[in-house]
Parts: sequence; C-alpha cells; structure tokens
Amino acid sequence: MKVTLRDLSLIIVLSLASTTSYANLGEVPDIDTAKGSGIKGMLGLGAMSVPEYIGGSENETEVLPIINLTYQDKFYFRFNRGGCWFWQPQNSHLNAGLEVGFRRGWEREDLVASLSDSLDLSGPQFNETDDAILAGVNVEYSNNGFSTEVSLLTASADENFYGEDPGIELILRASYTMVFSPKFSLSTSSKIEVLSKDTVNYYYGVNGYEGDLALNVSLAAIGAYRVTDNWLVLGSLGVNFLGSEIADSPLVADDSQSIAILGAAYSF
Repeated sequence: MKVTLRDLSLIIVLSLASTTSYANLGEVPDIDTAKGSGIKGMLGLGAMSVPEYIGGSENETEVLPIINLTYQDKFYFRFNRGGCWFWQPQNSHLNAGLEVGFRRGWEREDLVASLSDSLDLSGPQFNETDDAILAGVNVEYSNNGFSTEVSLLTASADENFYGEDPGIELILRASYTMVFSPKFSLSTSSKIEVLSKDTVNYYYGVNGYEGDLALNVSLAAIGAYRVTDNWLVLGSLGVNFLGSEIADSPLVADDSQSIAILGAAYSF
C-alpha cells in the first residue's frame, strides 16, 4: 500500500463540500509500505474557516482532526467519511465499494448572524435541522496525479419541522496534481453535487418557499510541504457555489462560500 499526500488532500477539500466540500492532492513523496500491512495513514490537526452553515454569510474558525486511515487496502476513513472497497480488479486503478458520511445541518444560532435583519427567526421551524447520515456506493479511479470519484448516496435523519426527509445525492469529484516535487505539491480539485428535491427542502425549505433539484459546484487549490520524512504541513483555499434552487431560499444569505484550511499531519 502507498500512503500519499494525494489521499490526505482528497479527504480535506472534498470533505469540506459535504459539510460543504473536499479535494485532492499529489504525492509528496510516497511512503512505501507492504501492501495490506495493517493500519496505515495520516493523523493531524488543522484550523478550518468555513461558513456557520451552508448558505450563511459569516465564517467561523474551527479546529478539526485530520484523519486518513486505511486498513488492509480495503477499509478506509477519510476525514468525515468512511467505507469499504468490495471490488478491486487486479492491475487496475479502479475501486468500487460502500461509503458512509454525513451532511451538516444547522441550529437557530447559526442563522442569526446572517439572517437576523431579514427574517423573523422566532418560530419553532428555525430551531434546528439535524445532520444527515449518508450511505451508498462509491466508485474511484486514480492514476498519474489524476483522481475522480462518483458517489450515489441516500440520507437518513429526523424529519425537519415541515416533515421533510433528506433525500438522494449524486456527487462527482475530480482532482489533478499540477506541481510535484519531493518536498512540495500543488493540486486543484472540483466537485459537483446534485441534490434531490427532498434534500433541498429538508435543509432550505421554509414557509412560503419550496425548492427543487439543485446542483452545487466547488473548486479548490491545495498545497502541501513535507517538513520531514513523516511530518507535513498543508493548506487549501476553496469556494462553494450553491445552485439557484438553494440560493433562492430565504434561509440563504450568500450563494457562494469560501473555505480555508491550514494544518499539520504525521504520516505512518
């Protein structure tokens, strides 16, 4: 198995678009280990600047763990999603399997800074919308600095105030490493989320507004610098553009959000 910075970056930027989004990075450099030799990966901490909720106009800074673990080349945990590959053809760059993750909800206080002047938030419908657990299938292809994923996921959570259940999501991710050296790499990533009508209304439906199927787009750049054989620092900048069916909701103050991360990780 190879533990690479590409794996770590894929987690960070592409994960941020689920909370809002995630992305991918390049190898800087590979750490070669025996294939299937137990648990391998990276652990660290990072500071992340993200919107208080997806659609909010105010960012907050959070300290978060950076976790990228693989067991026997089959089971993995990537930042805030995990899964198992059940189909891995020999001599192929393709994997397919099952994946579990989550999408962030919001609480009343998350809305206040962005919407207090434009919307009456006193009603019980603004108490909170729970995080949703996502589960489904994932297909991944990676080769020579290019990586792409396709995920089809269903969501499960408590019904919101209007009785909406979260629905189905189709997520397309792609990344490419533009600059690579033994010490430094720079990559770009993109993500497209297609959210069902049920998903849109679970998070953004409100009295007087009902949305429809929506498409979100995320773009990011990620750099990583290897300080020692095992320690690295990394940073990323990204932006998330919300689809019109989400942007038109009274709960949305801004139809684009910036995301930034600075962190350090230990690879093993």
